Amino acid sequence: MEGKAKTILWTIITIGLIGYTVFILIKGVYRTYQYNQWIGEYATDIDRLEKENERMRNLILYYQTNSFKEVEARQKLGLKAPDEKVVAMPENKDQQTQEAKPKSTDMPNYIKWWRWIFG
Repeated sequence: MEGKAKTILWTIITIGLIGYTVFILIKGVYRTYQYNQWIGEYATDIDRLEKENERMRNLILYYQTNSFKEVEARQKLGLKAPDEKVVAMPENKDQQTQEAKPKSTDMPNYIKWWRWIFG
């Protein structure tokens, strides 16, 4: 009996150690998987931020050019170049504006149907 009890005890201890070792390995593999997922997410964020940073650098360079300054001075300040002539054109008041004409899209759908059916 004593030999059988020792064998059973060693078998239980061995199974317990193997189970614990497998548990530790699975836990380590899962943790490594999680770390790799986080690294992938951070790498994606880094790529996105580097592209955004490059775009911002390009915008800064563009904002420092004379062509940007000229365009902004013309559009926002109404300035002109020294050798440039400006011509002001009056509005043509004879033509009807688009807003004065009733648009078919402004009418409710039942009126459109009524007009289509009954003319």
